[in-house]
Amino acid sequence: MENNQNSSDSFGSFLDFYETSAILIDSQDSIIRCNQKLKSENGIFHFFDFNENEKNYSLNQIDKEDWYKYLSICFSTGGAKFILRSCFYECVMTRLEKGDEKYVLVNFFENKSLKEDVADFFLNDFRLSQLKELSEMAASIAHEINNPLTVISARTQLLKQSIKDNKQISNDILAQNLEKIYQQSDRIKKIVDGMRVYSRNSNQDNRTVYNIKSIVEEAHSLVAGGMRDMGIEFSFNLSQNEKYINCKPNELIQVFVNLFNNSIYALSKTNFPKIEIQFVEDENDFHLYFSDNGPGVPVDYDTKIFAPFFTTKLVGAGTGLGLSISNKIIQSYGGSLTLDRSRGNSCFHVKLSKKNEHKQTGSDAEIYKFSS
Repeated sequence: MENNQNSSDSFGSFLDFYETSAILIDSQDSIIRCNQKLKSENGIFHFFDFNENEKNYSLNQIDKEDWYKYLSICFSTGGAKFILRSCFYECVMTRLEKGDEKYVLVNFFENKSLKEDVADFFLNDFRLSQLKELSEMAASIAHEINNPLTVISARTQLLKQSIKDNKQISNDILAQNLEKIYQQSDRIKKIVDGMRVYSRNSNQDNRTVYNIKSIVEEAHSLVAGGMRDMGIEFSFNLSQNEKYINCKPNELIQVFVNLFNNSIYALSKTNFPKIEIQFVEDENDFHLYFSDNGPGVPVDYDTKIFAPFFTTKLVGAGTGLGLSISNKIIQSYGGSLTLDRSRGNSCFHVKLSKKNEHKQTGSDAEIYKFSS
C-alpha cells in the first residue's frame, strides 16, 4: 500500500510543471494531486469543493452525470473531452497507467475565443445588461415603494375617519399629516424617476445636461431598500456646489447601481456596515470615491476584477460583467474606473473628465427641472 502511495505521489508530481489547471484522479475516483494553477482558478470558478486532504471532492460547475460518463469513457479508451456548462473552460481527459494502477489526468483549458465572443456581445449590448440589473432589483424596488404607500394610506385613512366622525382637526395636525403625505409621495416619485431614467432605451439619444448629485441619488433610490434591510449606513458629501455634466444619465446610474450592489453583497457579514461616497474635483476631472467597510478586494484580484466574467461572488450570484460594463461606460466619458488601494481595499474611484461639464446659467432652468 505504501509503495502504491509513493508511486502515485511521484507520478503526480509533474503536474506542478503544467501551465494549465490539472488534476490527477485514480480509479477509485479520489484526487491524487492537483497543481497550484487549479487551486488558484478553482478559487475563482469553483469547479470543485475539496476536503482538507484533497482526496474526496464534489462538483460545482460540472454536471455530475457528464463528468462520470466521460471519466468512464476515458478509463476505457484513454481520452475524452467536454465543455463545462457554466464557464468558458474545456476539460481534456487522458488515461495514464503505471504498473497495475490507472489514473486520469484532467486538464482545464480556458476557451478564450468563445469567452471573448460572448463578452463582446454583452459589453456592446448595454440594454441587455441594463434590463438584467433592473430585474434583479425588482423585489427590492417594490418593497421600497410599498413602505411610503403604507404611510400615505394610513395618514389618509386617519384624516378621512376624523372628517367622517366630525372631529375637529387643528391646522397644525392637518399640516403635519399633509407634510408627511407629501414627503412620502416625493419619495415614491424619486424611486419611479430613477427607474424611468435607468430603464430608458437611450441608444439613439444624445447626451443631456444632468446633475451629478441627482444621478447618485437616483441610483441610491433603486438599492435603498436592500441597504436599509441590512442596516447599511450611507453618506454622500455632495450637498452644495452641485455639478452638471453632459451625459446619458441611465448609463451613469447603471455604473453607480453596480458599485452599490457590489458593496451591499460584500457587506453581508460586516458589523455596522457603511457605504460612503466622497466627491472631489480638480482642474481637469470630477472624482467620486465609492468605499465601504467590508473585507475588501483581495490583492491577487487587482488585475482581474475588470475582466469580463470574473466574479468573486458565489456561483449564480453574479455574472462577472458588472465592472467590465461599468468600466466601458466610464471610459466613453473620457474617464476611468479603478480600485484605489490608497483609500482602502474596497474603494472604487470613478473619474469623469470635466470636458463633459456644463456650466449652469439662468437660462438652464428647464434643463435642470428634472434634476433639481
